[in-house]
Amino acid sequence: MGVGAACSQTLCQDIMPDDWPFDEARNVACFTTHAVLGGSPILEVYHDYEDGAWQFHAADTGEPALVALEEIYERDPSIGDLHDLECGWRAIRANPGDSWNRSLSHPYPTYAKHGFYLDNAAELAKIFPDTFSIPPEDERMGIKEGDFVKLMFSFIPEGQEPKDYDCERMWVIAKEDCDGHWKGILDNDPQFHEAVSSGAELCFHPDHIIAIERLTKAYKAALDNPRIRKGGDKPQSESEPRPR
Repeated sequence: MGVGAACSQTLCQDIMPDDWPFDEARNVACFTTHAVLGGSPILEVYHDYEDGAWQFHAADTGEPALVALEEIYERDPSIGDLHDLECGWRAIRANPGDSWNRSLSHPYPTYAKHGFYLDNAAELAKIFPDTFSIPPEDERMGIKEGDFVKLMFSFIPEGQEPKDYDCERMWVIAKEDCDGHWKGILDNDPQFHEAVSSGAELCFHPDHIIAIERLTKAYKAALDNPRIRKGGDKPQSESEPRPR
């Protein structure tokens, strides 16, 4: 273990609860800095949206470091209070011992704010590889402005077990690459929900994409001149259950 892990066994037993609070394994790698390893207090914690990685930062900067989550917990057991911090959220505090203040740290829709959220298709494809397929990562990362991407919209709170019609698969037009995520325009109306409608702007990540349709010259002409655009020309919304 690194700096700070050399506390006596008795002291560690005194400050660390018997129960491990995190869902992740004790030895899972997490990101921190040499400032934290040098003794600076942890004041910012991030649970990354894209891959679920943990980040622990001090107020002062330092060179990045990769350590086991258990080592960070040994240094500051108060991070255990954040064991249920959702992916895409952060927690900050002004001083050690203060309560953590949680806030959203990603630009994507949430049920609380928008009435829906986007399912992580890449994670679902890992869980259900035989029944749920999505475009390869290089194709999802390589989309261009004007491409159509199909996303899964869930109209229930995050973490709630879905029922029929809770999820609709709809097409979005990719409009702007924002260095890691995209801004897009919804090109469908949901069949069973009213929280969002065609023309709405939203942010999405390539990991949300379940299908891609490249922009054609004919449809580009329709986009440029809505008067000749026919409703039957555009891809349609689909209401389908999540893979199980």
